[in-house]
Formats: sequence, C-alpha cells, structure tokens
Amino acid sequence: MVLPTGEERSFTAEEMFFSTTDDRGVIAEANTTFVRLSRYSWDALIGAPHNIIRHPQMPGAAFRVMWDTLQAGRPFAAYVHNLAADGVRYDVFAAITPLRRGGYLSVRSRPCRPDLLQLVDTVYQPVAEREAALRAAGVGRAEAAVQGAEMLGDLLQQQGLSSYQDLQRILLPAEVTALDEAIGGIPARPEARGELAIMLDEVHQVFDELGAWMADLSVLSDSAQRMSDTVDHLDHAMRESMETARQIGEVTDLDAVWVPMMMPLNLWAAMGVEVSSVLNALIQDLDTARGGALDSRMQIALARMFTQMVGRFLVELIDGGPGTERAMPAIRGLCEALVERIDEMETRLAEHSQARNHARQQVDEAAGLLQIPVDLMDAWRAMAAGRALPDSIATLVPRIEQQVAESRQAMDRLRELVPRRSATEASRDSSGLRSRVAAIAAAAGGHSIAV
Repeated sequence: MVLPTGEERSFTAEEMFFSTTDDRGVIAEANTTFVRLSRYSWDALIGAPHNIIRHPQMPGAAFRVMWDTLQAGRPFAAYVHNLAADGVRYDVFAAITPLRRGGYLSVRSRPCRPDLLQLVDTVYQPVAEREAALRAAGVGRAEAAVQGAEMLGDLLQQQGLSSYQDLQRILLPAEVTALDEAIGGIPARPEARGELAIMLDEVHQVFDELGAWMADLSVLSDSAQRMSDTVDHLDHAMRESMETARQIGEVTDLDAVWVPMMMPLNLWAAMGVEVSSVLNALIQDLDTARGGALDSRMQIALARMFTQMVGRFLVELIDGGPGTERAMPAIRGLCEALVERIDEMETRLAEHSQARNHARQQVDEAAGLLQIPVDLMDAWRAMAAGRALPDSIATLVPRIEQQVAESRQAMDRLRELVPRRSATEASRDSSGLRSRVAAIAAAAGGHSIAV
C-alpha cells in the first residue's frame, strides 16, 4: 500500500493525461504522461484498477457521484487528488465519458482555475472528514460514500448549486477555456509532411470550429440565464401584486360612491393568480432551456478537450519518442468520443430549442394577460382623476403603479431575450465537423465511424 509523503508534484499544462478503462474501471490504455507522472510502469498500469492512484484525501462521495453519472450515460468532470507510486500527490482536472462500445475514456490536465479548485476543496474536506468518522464508527466504505454523497449535495446547495451537474456545467467550460489560454491551443508542426501533417491540420480545423461553437453556446447560456433572472423578477412583482390584492380586499371603510370605482382595482388584483399560473409554466420551460444550453456548452468543452488530446498524440507521433506506438489506437478512441459528444450536444441543443420555443408562447400569453391590468389601471386613473382618494386606497396606489410598471418592463425585456430562433441554430451546422473527425479516425486506422 502506497502511503502519502506529503509532497506534491507539479507539471505543465501541456502534459495531458489519457486513459481508457473497461466497465469495471480496469485500465486498458494510457499515455506516456500518465506513466511518467504516476511513477507506475506501463505493465503496472495496464490491467490495474484506475483507483490504484486514488489519494486517501479524496472523499469516496466524489467517486460515488462519478459512477452514478457515468452509469447513467453522462460525462463526468471533477478535480481529483491522485497519489503516485512514490507517495507524491498530484492534482488533475479529470473529464471522463462513457463510450457507446463500452468502457470509459478519460482526459486529464493540470488544474488551470485555482479559484475553482479551492472552492471544490472546501466542499471535499468536510465530506472526507465525515466519511472517515463513519468508517471509524464501523460503517463500510460503500455506505460511507453514499452518506458522503448526500452531504456533498447539501454543501453544493449551500453554494447556490442545485446538484453536482450544475457544478460541472461550470467547471468544464471554465477549465477548458483556461487550459487553452495556458498552452495557446494545439501545437503546430509546419515541418511535418505526409499523413500525420494532414491529420494535424484537420485537428486544428476541428479545434477552431469547436471554439466557435463554444463561443456561440456561451452566448446562448448567458441569454438563458438572463431570461431566468427576468422571469424571477417578474414572478416577484406578481407575488407583491397578490399581497397588494389581499390588502385591497381588506378595505372596508369606503363610501358608496367609491364601491364601483374599486372594480378595476379588484380585477387587477385577481389577475395576479392568472399571470402567476402562466409564469410557473414559463419558469419550468426556461429552466429546461437554460439547462439545455449549459449542457450543450459542456459537451462542446469536453469535445474541445478531447481534440486537444488528439493534437498532443499527433505531435508525439511527429516528434517521435517512446510510447508513440500506442498513439494511433488512442486517437481513434478519442475520435469516437468526439462524435458522441457532438451527438449529445445536438440533443441538448434541440431540447433547449424546444423549451425556448414553448417559452416564447408562454411569454406571449403572459404579455397578453399583463396588458389587462395595465388597461385597468389606466381606466381607474381616469375615473379617480380630480377626486380625493380615501387614505386606505391612496396609500396603495403608488405601490400598485410601481408593480404594474415593473411587470410591464420585465415582459418587454423577456420579449427581447426570447428570440424566435437562436444565432447558433441559424449559423452552425455540425456536418462538416463530423466529417473532419471521421477523416481523422479513418487515418488513424480501423473501420469508419458513423457521422
């Protein structure tokens, strides 16, 4: 058993790790970086369980969430503390995806967002301590990890995240962007000739196109967030309106002349229930739209990271060196994973589009409903013009007018934020991207992959 020495090993952003495992997590493939930094030999790694490098500081909850996510067919991303064969710790940002043909593929890099790593560590530490206390009390490792996963979810909610899925929606794009900035993209080898040069050129074009997709999807996810924020503002205004409606209903000290004039205000108050019903449906649609945009961006970030790894393998092949004979099979596996990520991105983007289109209908319906209280308020102002208002009503009028104005502004903002068709849908087509990935895979050998 390897014991931690307390030392930590650093490495450069260019040193990216690669491995594949079977369905049980047994290592099938690795790259030279993994071998070198883990301090295990090829023979010791291949055929060993991937948890051979697990550091005892890592909470079992993280791996419980990982397996639950992967076995549900979804990718997983996390910061991981690893333990090398010499007892030295090294930290990575790991992106793992299930493969349709079975097993899992992982690409890991140096953490490039220390602020996010620190945030995650503040969650990991108490979970790891809780699991250690449970095991000391006789609880099995598996059950301790389950209870740790529950605690992990609670701590993430305290950070404003609804689930681990929300966290990795943040981590993957942020880390991939920071990695690109740290290493300046995929290396060029202008002196290269032949098939490897052609493959590297294709990889550069795939990488650039994925970057354009990622930029589009960042705009889309930001827009979805602004929509959600605007609806929250509108929902708050309507809740305030319903409270005002309750106060209007309690007014009893009116002269007979004022009773007919209360009708527009009472009708306005009643509208809050109707509009809130529409808003609840709209909130659900916008949550789905936002999730689809964020998941699409995450899938593209993952694809970009895999493309970066393909480029690293090709540069190794061009430069020569030990272990390069393992590069071509790895490139093919990465290309398969790339196509799967593109497929998943399109699925999530379609979900976003459908939810956004339905949200547009809800926005139109809510706007129509909100026009009614605006008209009612105008009618009431006309009737009340020049009259001395009873104190019980006069104190409510400024509040009523403010709430109507805020609701109208929020609806105008929503109309602007929910376009009929997104820029991404209008301008991007993944067919060329798929064809390039398929060409790279074909050049790497084996049967063609579906595009």
